[in-house]
Amino acid sequence: MAGQADARTWRIYSDGSGDAPSIQAGIDSAATGDTVLVTPGTYDENLNTAGKTLALLGETIAQEVIVDGGDLDRVLTLTAGIVKRLTLRNGLAVDVGGGVLITGPGSATLQDNIIEENIAGPKPDTGGGGGIYINNLANSVIIESNIIRNNYASIAGGGIADRGPDPFLVLNIIRNNLITENGARFGGGLEVIASVITGNVIANNWSELAAGGINMEGGTMGEISGNTLVMNHAGSVGAGIRIAAGNPTIRNNLVALNGPGGGVVYTGSNPPFCNDIWGNDVDTIGWSPIGNGNFSADPLFCDLAQGNYFLRANSPCLPESMTCGLIGAYSVGCDSVAVVSRTWGAVKGLYRIEQRE
Repeated sequence: MAGQADARTWRIYSDGSGDAPSIQAGIDSAATGDTVLVTPGTYDENLNTAGKTLALLGETIAQEVIVDGGDLDRVLTLTAGIVKRLTLRNGLAVDVGGGVLITGPGSATLQDNIIEENIAGPKPDTGGGGGIYINNLANSVIIESNIIRNNYASIAGGGIADRGPDPFLVLNIIRNNLITENGARFGGGLEVIASVITGNVIANNWSELAAGGINMEGGTMGEISGNTLVMNHAGSVGAGIRIAAGNPTIRNNLVALNGPGGGVVYTGSNPPFCNDIWGNDVDTIGWSPIGNGNFSADPLFCDLAQGNYFLRANSPCLPESMTCGLIGAYSVGCDSVAVVSRTWGAVKGLYRIEQRE
């Protein structure tokens, strides 16, 4: 109680007239448990919480509170605490975490941020986590309701790379994010060992080799559930989801229009169930026929060409359509439309035409 009563809020203005002249100066002045509150503006800084557990908050919305790394260093090195309502952009790390590096020890939450245009490892064979890199010393990390877009890692995890807590007692949670237009050699959207990945839209990510959307390697735990994976592609294998090792729970995902590389590439012993796998260049589980409650049907997005992945009222992915519950990240967002059967090539072609228009 005494610690909470003594906590202070450091108010930061872009003209330097606040309680500290810059965000980093506010962090340096703050004690563990304090809040650094950043008012609207653009701040050309590279931040480091340096072992402190703080609340680093934008005062309004992320679009109005911008921290620009200037391609000089990563934008934020975070030990623990909460970061909310910031745009973190133009970070450059020679190794990992172009936008954000979460080092631990302790828990961290990133919520309602925009993490964009960051690079990890501009040199070959050096980079992981273009947008966000979670060190294995961090635990109980929550990445929630962020927009993670247009980031790049030269090796793995264009959007997010999660090395997992060590040991795997409490898994990190990645939920309700929009992860789009990120790229890497492996895991264009995400590269994880063992995480709970749920409720995300993972769209238009790419990999040079394997796993355009999600790549999971090495973990024996984890969950991939209730995500929408659309229009991701891989250089070789696993355009949507690739499980190279481990036995995560894979359920209630909408995996549509991914390719080349196949919708779901999986060789584990815990069979995926209740997924809609449709319109990918290969509609299988691994390379086997769909079964175990999985199905292949046009999900009837509201407006695919405009990136609206809500479902029409007559979608087969709605809870009332089947016993699995909701399939994918979004529910109803528009009225019904007549169902027209199309081939994968025809749908992809339609999308490209609408994009050009």
